[in-house]
Amino acid sequence: YNKLDMTEEEQELLGHVNGNSTIEQICQVSYLSNFETCRTLWTFKVLGLIRAGQEGDATGVAEREREMDLEDIVEKYNQMFNRIYAFIRGRVGDQVDAFMEDALEQVSRQYGSLFGGVDLKQYGRADFEQMLTNVADLPPDRRRSLMVTGLNELVYVIQFAIRSKYGKQEEAVVSGIIKDGFRKLGMG
Repeated sequence: YNKLDMTEEEQELLGHVNGNSTIEQICQVSYLSNFETCRTLWTFKVLGLIRAGQEGDATGVAEREREMDLEDIVEKYNQMFNRIYAFIRGRVGDQVDAFMEDALEQVSRQYGSLFGGVDLKQYGRADFEQMLTNVADLPPDRRRSLMVTGLNELVYVIQFAIRSKYGKQEEAVVSGIIKDGFRKLGMG
């Protein structure tokens, strides 16, 4: 099945199949209707020009959805860390990075595999892509529980460190931020 037998649209469509794009994403960039796009992709599959995602399409899509879900969860933690970071920065200025680094270091003793290469210097935000790379070899449900447990632990370590370093009033403010964050995560 050489390119000469293909229409321009079909060649264009084949160019969008890269192993990372979902069928939905390919439909969005295709000039053909969704129906025509799917029919053409199916033809390519039957002809052996392309194959479905590594683990069959359904599990591939489910996994991507779980990762998106996980990214959303991590984003909510990051919003919480960002608010804590801003609060501490308001109190101690540039020492905030060292404070966050210490907290991360403590958590890394137990969750080193998760937090390798991660720092909280970007306004207190943990790098989701790096964390995902760190746990990529785990099954999706393990990956998710490790990330959530590790991030929870980080929250508590930060809260405890604030209490011991800066006192109960500061901790009360941070506890409010954490409660609000957990509410947004559906955990409070």
